[in-house]
Formats: sequence, structure tokens, C-alpha cells
Amino acid sequence: MASAEIMQSSGNATAASAAAQSTIQIRYVCIVLSMVPIVCLTPFIQKYLVKGTMLGAVKG
Repeated sequence: MASAEIMQSSGNATAASAAAQSTIQIRYVCIVLSMVPIVCLTPFIQKYLVKGTMLGAVKG
């Protein structure tokens, strides 16, 4: 973010805007890529998650 502020102070607002946009896109790509393994593994381990929840349940 500091580099964007430096570019704006130098008077090159379009370069600062492009740098900020690029940073946001990289952040979104990282979020999506970090979700892929979780989404792919969840159906396979779901039975163990449910079994653990039922094991810890208290019957009254």
C-alpha cells in the first residue's frame, strides 16, 4: 500500500490505481486458491466430522 501512496504523491494517479487494482486481484486469487483444497476434501472427510460430533453429543 505504501508504494501506491508514493506513486500518488508523484502525480501518477493512473499507475497507482493500476497497482492497487493488481494488489486486490492478487488477494482475491489467493483467497480462491486457498479454498480449493478445503472444498475438495470436505466431501471425503464429512463422515468423520459427523461421527465426531455424534460421539461428543450428550444424551439426556
